[in-house]
This record gives sequence, C-alpha cells and structure tokens, in this order.
Amino acid sequence: MSSARPQPRVRWPLVIGLLLVLCAPATAQDEAVENLYREGQRLARSDPAAALREYQLLVDQFPDHPLAPAALLRMVEIFEQQGDERRRDLKLKQLLDGYGRSPEAARGYLIESAIRRRQARTPEDLEQVRAMLRRVPLLFDRDAFPRLPARAEARVAAGEISRALDDPASAAADFLLVIEDEPPSAVTKRAQRLLAETLIDRDQWLPASEILQRLLDEPAADEAPAEEERGRAGRLLTLLHRRLVRPLAGEPFWAGTRAFAQGLQLKSASGVAAHEDGRLVVTDDGLPVIAVVAPSGEVEMRTDLRGLGRPLWDGDRPGALAGDAVLRPFGGPTTKFKAPAKDATLKGLVAVERGLLGDRYVVARSQTGVLRYSSARRSTELLAAGRPEFTDLARDGRGRIYALDRRGRKVQRIGLDRRPEGTVASGEWKRAEALAVDRLGFVFVLDRGNRQVLAYDPAGRLLATAGPQLDGGLELRAPVDLAVDGSGRVFVADAKLPFLVVIE
Repeated sequence: MSSARPQPRVRWPLVIGLLLVLCAPATAQDEAVENLYREGQRLARSDPAAALREYQLLVDQFPDHPLAPAALLRMVEIFEQQGDERRRDLKLKQLLDGYGRSPEAARGYLIESAIRRRQARTPEDLEQVRAMLRRVPLLFDRDAFPRLPARAEARVAAGEISRALDDPASAAADFLLVIEDEPPSAVTKRAQRLLAETLIDRDQWLPASEILQRLLDEPAADEAPAEEERGRAGRLLTLLHRRLVRPLAGEPFWAGTRAFAQGLQLKSASGVAAHEDGRLVVTDDGLPVIAVVAPSGEVEMRTDLRGLGRPLWDGDRPGALAGDAVLRPFGGPTTKFKAPAKDATLKGLVAVERGLLGDRYVVARSQTGVLRYSSARRSTELLAAGRPEFTDLARDGRGRIYALDRRGRKVQRIGLDRRPEGTVASGEWKRAEALAVDRLGFVFVLDRGNRQVLAYDPAGRLLATAGPQLDGGLELRAPVDLAVDGSGRVFVADAKLPFLVVIE
C-alpha cells in the first residue's frame, strides 16, 4: 500500500506579492528592495538566519538592483561571524564573480585577502596576498570611485605585509600613497602612524616623531577608529621620548616608580601581561583570580579561577596558561598544544607567543627547547643547543621572537625568517625569570634571584637596573613576572606585594 507524498506548501501571498512587485513601476520595485534590505539589517543581530533569508530573497528576485551586491556582502559578513567558511566562500565568490566592479566587491577583495593572510604559512604566501591587495587600487581607481575606503584599506594592508616581509621601502610607498592620494579618514591616520613605525624600524626616529606629532596636532575626530589611531600615535611618541629623547637630554633611563592597581589587593601575584594600549591582565595564585586592569589602574573584569599560570594577551583577548592549554576566561576558545612526538608529553606551559604567520612559539617544562607550532599544530624545535632552560618569550614591534635562557644567562632571538639569530643580551643573572621587549627592541629581564629589573638597548648594552630598593619607598621582595606596554611603562608582579609596581 503506497502513501501519497506530501506536497510542499506554496506561500501564495508571498508569490503573488513578488509578482506584483516585479510587474510594478521601478519606484515600487526600489521600495520593495529597500524594505527587504532594511529588514535584513534589522534582523542581523537578533535573528541572523532570518536576515539571511531576506538578503537571499533580494538577490534571487532582484539580481540587477544596486542593493544586490550589498546584500551578498552582508551575507558574507554573517557567515564569517558564524564561522561558516563554506557558505561564506560561496557567497564571496558570487559577489566577486557577478559584481566585480561594485564598491561592495572592493570590500569583498579585502575580506578574501584577510582570509588568505590568516592561512598564510610562508613569506611566499604573504607576497601573493600583497599582490591581491595591490590589485584593488587598479580595479577601483580614484577617478571612478573618488571616495572608497576599501582602496585605502587595501594599500595599508599591503604596507603592513611589506613590513612583515622586512621590505620597508615598499611599505613606506604604500603608506605614502594613502596619505597623499586618499581623502582624510581614520585609514589615512593609520597610514601616518604606520609610516612612522616603518621609519623607526630603520632608526629614523626623528622624522617619525615629527609625523606622530602632526598626527596628534590634528583636530580630534568624531570617529572612534580615528581617535584610536591618535591614542596609538601618542603612546608611540611617549615611548620614543622615554627610550631615546630622555637619555639624550642627560636624564635617567627611568624617571621613577610607584604602586599601581592597588584596588586588586593581591595576595600572591603570579603574573602580569600588558596590551599595547596599556591594559593589563593579572593572575594571582593566592586569591585565586584573573583580572583585566584598565590603563588607569581600575579593575575592568575579574573572575575566580584556580590552576592558572602566566597570563597573556592573544590579540585583544586576555588569557592565561593552564597545563597544556591557553584559557580565555572572559570569552574565546581554548587553545591546546600537543607534544612534538607521540611518546613525549607536553606539560606545564611556561610561555606562549604568537608569530606573524599564525604560528605559535611555545616553551613548556616537559620540553627542552623553544617549539614552533603551525596552525595545524605541528611543531618544530627552534632553539635547544647547550642544555638551555627557557623561562619566557616575547615579541618586538617587527615580529621577532625573543627567548630567555635562565641556565645560559642570555636572551636569544628568532628572526622573521624563523631562523635563530643568536644572543641579543646577557648578564650575570642569579635567577632570570621573565622577559619583556618593547616595540623599539629594548629588552627587559627580571632577575628574581637579585630582585632586579635590567634594561638593555637593542644592541644588548646594559642601560639601567632597578631594585631591590625603588623610588617612593618601594621594594621588590619576590618579583615573579614583568611586562611592558606601548608607551614603555614596565610593570612588575611581586608575590609579596598587594599591588603591581610600575617603572616609568
């Protein structure tokens, strides 16, 4: 006995409505299309699936309307947020193949280049991404598109890749094109700041300072991204003054020390990590707690959590080491690392640092050397000669990785080409515990045994020592970690102090 297959229900009101719209005058069609697009925008936050249906309906029924590529772009962005790579890539291809000369396609090329940059594993991969970005200004020239932010963003992204490839001349050329040819915006301010950083990479700090000062002298902007760039420029200019101008004027390397974030009321601090913008993430074994601290010293977030090791910033996400993983208690996925060999173990992460090509550099108590993990979690040993005892990792403004060897009493560096570059600083340290490197390449070592912080210039020369006795009646008692922010402030976590110490 056979049963009749149920027939799909036809949404006759919707079908009739669409037929009426398709047969209606152009003004009525435009109004219908705009309604679909606005409804998709309205639903995007609360009901992304419903928003996708509205956008898809618009594209299917009105493929020739100017809002069709905009709807496709919105769909790409929603799928990107959802982590649906397959459907994101399908819609991105539809946008670029069908509407390749639309302003939305320019934004699509930026999204595609960002995806490929995340997937890049070699310098050659980055060069291909840079070539893709440089096609955007050719496809969308200023005569046809006088105001197109995506064109300026493509040039800035190409310049950033040139810096990562250690090609400062090409980077400077890209940034200058944005500054000179594009309408003023947050993107042009970013180009100014990055041009200054490129000059600093070449030790041309005086013209870099002039660029940064001009950026700060410009009127304040209403756009948050523009003000963020002004903040970055201000911090970088402060760093230049602290590291270069102050010594040239005959002033001490450090101006003073003070207690910081006293509201934390620490019991047994175990670590501190600094974001470029001055925010800190702090861990305490005694409370136990992990907290995010504002640049002013006020506590922004905190949560009770046991078993945490050294804290870190993974981009803008605060986290901490725990066993064989990086935890992100305030949001974000957990990242785990496997031992490099099947019969080996990876226990007790000591330090984790992100490389420029999506790789991670790792030090663990159960392993001898510095390990590099690719995005596929395959590892390679980079530094292990001489029975080292690595206790910390850091990265400078050019993306080079630094490793602190307690037993060898030295700091070693890994270059942009992932090859060891030898020793960059050394000393008669009693118990080297922690390492920090600022954006200019100045190196800071915490010698826990002597209760001191030592500062070295990029050539490895010792510049200054702080501790155990500090200004303001402070004293380092049991320092365990240190960090440096984008303006050059050095923060010290001490297991026997209820606050952090900042050296400025």
